[in-house]
Amino acid sequence: VDGDVDGFGAGAATKSCSAIAGSVTNNTDCNDVLASGGASVYPGAAELCSNLGVDNNCDTVNTEAEASDRATFFADGDTDGFTGSTTALFCTAPAGYEATNEGDCNDASNVVYPGAAETCANLGTDNDCDSINNDAEASDATNYYVDGDVDGFGAGAATKSCSPISGSVTNNTDNCPSTANADQANCDSDAQGNACDTDDDNDLVLDVNDAFVCDAAKSIADASLTPAQLAAFLAGASGVQVDATGMDPARLVAVANGASAIAAGGIFGTFTVTAALSDAQIAALLDKVSTTPTFTGGATVTVDGTGMSPQQLAAVASEIAAVSIITDLTLTSASSNTVIAALVAKAAVGETTIVATGMTAPQLAAAVSGTNAVSITGTVVVTTGLTPTQIAEITGSLASTGVQVQFNTTGMTPDELAAANQAIEDIENANGGSNPYCDTIDADADGFFANACFAAQADCGDASAFVYPGATENCANIAVDNDCDGVTSAAEAADSTSYYVDGDVDGFGAGAATKSCSPIAGSVTSNTDCDDALNTVYPGATERCADLAVDNDCDGSTAESEATDRTTFYADTDGDNVGDANVTTLACSAPANYVATSGDLCPSNIALTAPVFYYRDADGDGAGDASVSTSVCSTTPPSGYVASSNDTCPTDANKQSPGSCGCGIVDADAN
Repeated sequence: VDGDVDGFGAGAATKSCSAIAGSVTNNTDCNDVLASGGASVYPGAAELCSNLGVDNNCDTVNTEAEASDRATFFADGDTDGFTGSTTALFCTAPAGYEATNEGDCNDASNVVYPGAAETCANLGTDNDCDSINNDAEASDATNYYVDGDVDGFGAGAATKSCSPISGSVTNNTDNCPSTANADQANCDSDAQGNACDTDDDNDLVLDVNDAFVCDAAKSIADASLTPAQLAAFLAGASGVQVDATGMDPARLVAVANGASAIAAGGIFGTFTVTAALSDAQIAALLDKVSTTPTFTGGATVTVDGTGMSPQQLAAVASEIAAVSIITDLTLTSASSNTVIAALVAKAAVGETTIVATGMTAPQLAAAVSGTNAVSITGTVVVTTGLTPTQIAEITGSLASTGVQVQFNTTGMTPDELAAANQAIEDIENANGGSNPYCDTIDADADGFFANACFAAQADCGDASAFVYPGATENCANIAVDNDCDGVTSAAEAADSTSYYVDGDVDGFGAGAATKSCSPIAGSVTSNTDCDDALNTVYPGATERCADLAVDNDCDGSTAESEATDRTTFYADTDGDNVGDANVTTLACSAPANYVATSGDLCPSNIALTAPVFYYRDADGDGAGDASVSTSVCSTTPPSGYVASSNDTCPTDANKQSPGSCGCGIVDADAN
């Protein structure tokens, strides 16, 4: 019998003069059972890595060496983490093997591999496998520089070497490479040593001052020079000083333009910076101011802020350490909080005006961060992010006129809210019980003020009693911002409808809602479509076997049991490809041990699909009584039954037909 239909049989032989269905003429199959994978087991079958536990080719050998689909792996013989060219075949990589050749050029040495360190001690070995083996690669080689003037200091490009190089040293700091100067003196710090520097005072002019090496006192400019003379002097100088005492704006402009020629901290004296200088000139000038008496005695710098732009003020703030005092300072929202804080810290008493319109909380906080009081004008909006102390300082610094105050309490902490309420109380106490800064205008008598103290209560349409914070928006007056939130759209209308894009035009939408006072083309009022790109997917759609992976009806399930076109399959427990009509299941494809054909009346016998009839052989003569039969699902008759039914003398063991004398009587020769 060839039970697994692989062309090879097993078991006891059945001799026959004609071919027997389901049988073959050999018995060399070592696994003829279909249910246990026998169809892939027979002499000559392929051995594979995926079933190493099975002797597929029936040669009683079951090793990895027989697998025909083994892969090539590369050995790491010296366990240095890099494989070389030595290979072996395996189903999976064993320890010491990897799937790729990682270029180990000597897999017998674990100090040789790509990227290994080259050192002076092993110059004869190509440790990093790059086919290069010289001093330049050695990680512990030393950089040597040519010492052409033999003064112990080198210069130029480095040469790496594992041993000293004649005529070279290990430093490259020679500031006169062609002139021996063992002291490397360089008093003017211009990268040229005194031994080879002919412009000793570094003013770019070879003159008598070069006899006084690095004596800055020989190069000091002051207000005795005209603006033109200052410009000419600085154009040809370097590392000079400037006594700016008494300099007018024109001279200061000349000094600022030539600031690159001035030594660090080289400007000293008492002078005033004004709006006559650009922002770049202010920054350049203050950058060279001596903040400590490094030279003649430091500087006293006054900044007159009259007419200064935000850019000029920012330049002052960037060099605030050079400033002694600021007068006539006006700050707006155009200046950052860091600029504001820096400037008010140096402002004189009564010299600072803050125009608060448009200022953020950090800017307002910076405005009151100085020691001296400020005067705040414009529209002041107090928000979260200010401390209770800062809120009190801001509202306590308000000018008597030209000011409006509003508190935006969104996001405020309990302490901030308490400070805001206290600030209003303090304002009223300071003004005889009234508040001149807010809550003074309610033209439509709706209880909301155009200049409300609290932003949430501000009336955006004080000419209409139907317009105030929190008023109802509806489709009939969609063009009016009734609730004062800055939005006039259907999205706010209480009686608008939510619409959802129906991309696949199946009557069901998805995605975010768009509120509208009228229908939107291409949209619907439901958002229950779970895939708006497929018009076969929507709530209530039919589930089919052809697209089981798709949740067509949007119920969150893609179970096969939902498909309406499932097929009836019949249990085939005996594996004869004919099912039992009494045991069925619905599925999109045949489950294991189920088939599409029914009619197996012997579901437990692979050899039969219908019972075999057998006949009672009461007289034991090998022939049965056609009138007494039974049917069973077996090729072996029950005890007392036979397959033939031609015994018409069922109780006469000597006769199977009546003959001449009848049943029970032996026929004799009539003669």
